[in-house]
Amino acid sequence: MDKEKKTLSLKPKLALNTDTDSESTVKRPNKRRVIRREDIVAERLATARPPRNAPPRRPVKKLTPAEQQAVDLTAELADNFPIWEQHKPLAIGIEEALQQHFDQVQIPVSKRVLHRVLWHHTHQKEYLQQILIENQRYSLDGQAMGEIKASEKEHAQRTLDEIALAQTPKARRPGPAKRPSPRPRY
Repeated sequence: MDKEKKTLSLKPKLALNTDTDSESTVKRPNKRRVIRREDIVAERLATARPPRNAPPRRPVKKLTPAEQQAVDLTAELADNFPIWEQHKPLAIGIEEALQQHFDQVQIPVSKRVLHRVLWHHTHQKEYLQQILIENQRYSLDGQAMGEIKASEKEHAQRTLDEIALAQTPKARRPGPAKRPSPRPRY
């Protein structure tokens, strides 16, 4: 009952047919398929893995519902009020007028989100530059509602300076002078 052991053969089969399957692949006898890069579809290249030495991609930050609502409210205000889009200085107490506007157009807005929208708008570089240029504050409909004080202009200038400082690359600051190490005594 001894069975013969079969041996494993690693010889390649002979391929007599050298026809092409498609334009991008060519069959050759006893060889691998050849795929030309220019024949690969662009979307296949787009989904290819990045090279090993490429820096890792940063994950895209998803907005919270409050942040998304703030983005939507900012777009809605820019569409309806040219003062908002031009970054003109807003009147003191404009928060109440904004709340009334959102009540009229039936958009529910919390005070916290409205405060975030106002803070973001009033701390933009364009708005702060308008504070320095203009002498009047404006309501949502474009009417002058008061003057800008000198202290407010100084505050805008300080904030612009802080923004500029934060955007410039940090220079190497000289550290304390190093003392030479004492000579060892032998």
